[in-house]
Amino acid sequence: MTTADLARRFLHVNVNTTDADAAQTFYADCLGLRLRMRTDPDAVNDGDIVGLTGKVRCETRFFYDSRGPRTSCAIEVIDWFDPITAPVGQPDATSTGLAALAFVVADRARIVDAIADRGFDILSAHAVGLVTGGPATVVVGPDGVIVELGDLPEAPEGAVHFAGARVTCTDLDASLAYYSQIGFVPVGEIATAAVARRDLGIAADGEDTVRYCRVGLPEDADTTRLCLTQRHGPTTTRPAKHPNQQGLYRCALRVENTQKAIASTPDGIAVRGPIWCPLPGTPIDGLNIAFLTDPDGVVLEYVERPLSHFSGR
Repeated sequence: MTTADLARRFLHVNVNTTDADAAQTFYADCLGLRLRMRTDPDAVNDGDIVGLTGKVRCETRFFYDSRGPRTSCAIEVIDWFDPITAPVGQPDATSTGLAALAFVVADRARIVDAIADRGFDILSAHAVGLVTGGPATVVVGPDGVIVELGDLPEAPEGAVHFAGARVTCTDLDASLAYYSQIGFVPVGEIATAAVARRDLGIAADGEDTVRYCRVGLPEDADTTRLCLTQRHGPTTTRPAKHPNQQGLYRCALRVENTQKAIASTPDGIAVRGPIWCPLPGTPIDGLNIAFLTDPDGVVLEYVERPLSHFSGR
């Protein structure tokens, strides 16, 4: 077994929603992502797959950016029916875990106007993007999801690319070590900066001192980053999120073979799987998956999706 058996690229990021139509308005109508696949809302599945008890029912909508399913990471929006999506409030300023999504777009001003016109909040109009690394706008989407929007220079009209996600860590060094063990590599050095709280998705004025490091996966690190951040001062570790809890929940990562990925994951990192996960109502019968949890409770997923399913880069 080799490191090539570990995570290779982002496949999708999961958002649990209390209003799938509002989520579609934001991700499709405002951002310009395309709904390309959805599951059968009447199908009943085994809740043990995702860590719930008994039988469960939900609808999942997969939104892809302008590059399409064979190249880009999807936003996987799940509307839970049984059990219903559990509403939660916004995490406070010290909360750790999966904190934000990021996109780069061809016409940021137009998209920000569309977001504002639909009633979503603009937290920071002149941010410095922690994920994208340049000028950005930070907004609050449905289900309290913080979204960083950066620029995609010289792109055709309507182009939108998923650029990654941000994780707030209790201990940046411990998180960096963890992600390095499952396939990520640093993209640049660890840095320290004073960052406006609104740029961090916190609806308050002032600045925080933040240590951060961007990491990527071998097949898409040139376009998609995970930004690990640690705020100066005390943090509050979130209680473990339930699989049907509103907001950002899980990042799915491509592996060539789930069993080999589990075998190659270093001792000390717990992996639950392999598990067969059916996808009723889609062109895919199902996928072999496995679950991991990072030091701050972020759920990660190995998904067996051979490289032959993707376009050449």
